[in-house]
Amino acid sequence: MRASSVIALFALPVIVSACEGECITGTTTKIVGKYHPLSLSILGTTDLALRAEFGLGHDGPSCLEPLQRAYENDRYNEFQTGLFQCLFHGKCLRDGVEPEGCPKPDCDVICGTPGSMVHFYDRFCAKAFDVNLALFTRHIHPDSPAHQEIVKCIQEHGPRQEYTPAPSRVYGNAPFSPASVNDHDRHLTHSGLEASSIDHVFADSSLGTPLLSGTEPGAAGPGALGIPIQIRGLTSLFRRPREVSDVSTRLDVVLGNILTAWRHHCGDNLEDCGLNWESEFKAYFLKFP
Repeated sequence: MRASSVIALFALPVIVSACEGECITGTTTKIVGKYHPLSLSILGTTDLALRAEFGLGHDGPSCLEPLQRAYENDRYNEFQTGLFQCLFHGKCLRDGVEPEGCPKPDCDVICGTPGSMVHFYDRFCAKAFDVNLALFTRHIHPDSPAHQEIVKCIQEHGPRQEYTPAPSRVYGNAPFSPASVNDHDRHLTHSGLEASSIDHVFADSSLGTPLLSGTEPGAAGPGALGIPIQIRGLTSLFRRPREVSDVSTRLDVVLGNILTAWRHHCGDNLEDCGLNWESEFKAYFLKFP
């Protein structure tokens, strides 16, 4: 414990007993509030990365919203359970006997008194961080509802993958670009096209003419076959939704960086995730008799 904190604590006229009721709810609310700004910052950065990875653009809905909602809905109960039901709870006992002078404002027994949280404040910070990281880990897992909602959002709002037909002798591997052909191919009619290039022939029912009847101005030149204008208006026929497995795999990389960001921001010594709040929290603990 820091010397300044010791002096400040023993200067407080307090009678400590146990952290119950408002002490538990108030402390939980306080730790949630402290973690909130950093969670928003990390989720905001992740949202930008998600949009860039899947081409979602900046004007569409945030596909990360299900994760943020799940985290914010669960964090209060998780912090309260982790800090008080799993760590700071029960009577102050050492080998079954209450230590002399207990309860006190600086208790060296892990128990349910405010003085215990004061003495073991580093354990308090570490537990809070572990709870927070475990909560994110659970919600970014591929089997979690939040993860599955994000995948669905990406499929619905992300650009659709282009379908590339098998290579054609006439069009080559670029179905939407002019392809060089020889004199024989240049004079082929619709009925004369070979089977390998038939993937590029469609009938436009609204126009009642084969799509090969029109070409983009300037696209065709000597030795080249222009690509029909109408095909460009039907590119949706060549597209399909992204495969779930592909989205999920790439999404796992993006979401995994959330855990890395938390570790980076908080560091091994938890300066920015608890230790810098030491005086404030210890004074708050000792408000409760």
